[in-house]
Amino acid sequence: MTQWVKAREFATKFEAEAARARLETADIPASIRSHEAGIFGAGFQGVVPSGVELLVPRERLAEVEDILGDAGRR
Repeated sequence: MTQWVKAREFATKFEAEAARARLETADIPASIRSHEAGIFGAGFQGVVPSGVELLVPRERLAEVEDILGDAGRR
């Protein structure tokens, strides 16, 4: 069973989506977890106060580090 871990945390969903797209291009599965932003829902592209997490399979974490570099680091 795959164990998913947080690889990065982004301030906006747009940034997280861009990182996920880079990983999926490299055939690395990724998922995004966040609280939706109030009345605007998924269409909101501003800062999400609780952050937006990018999750990846634990065994692929080293590859993710190579691909994303410092993106999403705080």
